[in-house]
Amino acid sequence: CQGAIVGPDAGLGALAAEARREALPAIARLLPAARAAGVSVVHCVVQRRPDRRGSNHNAKLFAVGAGVDIAPDGPGTQLVPELDVQPSDLVLHRWHGIGPMGGTDLDAVLRNLGVTTIVAVGVSVNVAIPNLVMDAV
Repeated sequence: CQGAIVGPDAGLGALAAEARREALPAIARLLPAARAAGVSVVHCVVQRRPDRRGSNHNAKLFAVGAGVDIAPDGPGTQLVPELDVQPSDLVLHRWHGIGPMGGTDLDAVLRNLGVTTIVAVGVSVNVAIPNLVMDAV
C-alpha cells in the first residue's frame, strides 16, 4: 500500500479513506505475523515517469490517477508507515499495468524464493488482487 493509493493525496480519495479505515489496519496486523512465521513479504509499488512517457493510457482508471505523483522516490511511491517495512521485505517496482505480476520481476522472485503458495493482500480487490491471482496461476 503506497501513498498514491491509500495516502491523503490518492487519486480516488473516498476509496483511499475507506482503505485506511478498514483494510490498512488489517494488513498492518497481518504483516508481523507473516514475518514471524518466516513468510516472504513482497511489496509491489507502481511508479511512472513524471512525463508519463511509456505509461498506460487506455483505461479510465489511469485518467483518474493522472494527477497523482507516482514518480520514482516521490511521495506517492512511498509505502505507508503502517506497513512497518522491514529489511527482510522485498520491494518491487512496476512501470506499467494494473496487476503486480506484469511489469515487475515478481514471478521470477517468487520462483527463486521457492514460493508455492501466495497470500495476496492489498486494497485493490477489484483490480490488482484479481490480476495477481489470475497471472500467478
